[in-house]
Amino acid sequence: MHDLRQPGWRWTTLTANLHYYVHPFIFPIVLHLAVRHNAAGIRLPHDQLSLGLKSDPSRPIRKTALAGVFSMFKRVYLPKVQQAGLVVAERVFGLLGSGAMTEKLHDKLIK
Repeated sequence: MHDLRQPGWRWTTLTANLHYYVHPFIFPIVLHLAVRHNAAGIRLPHDQLSLGLKSDPSRPIRKTALAGVFSMFKRVYLPKVQQAGLVVAERVFGLLGSGAMTEKLHDKLIK
């Protein structure tokens, strides 16, 4: 394991599979650390509901709820991330299908 505080190592993007860093008590700390360590960006979870349902119509209530929560995070945090000079991915695919990402679903999403 390398120490990212040593010269030559640079943070690129802050992300985590379970998106724990978007918790309201944790996000300000993560944003501060990203700026302090010159990260290029932070991954904000968001996904397009219509595309998620079109590519896989199963679990529509779960997907609608997740899309709503992700949308709220993006609406609240995007201005703060941009104000800090960090970038965010314009589009993210597959979050609404978490736990069910198959080759078939992947192919549908990228078409």
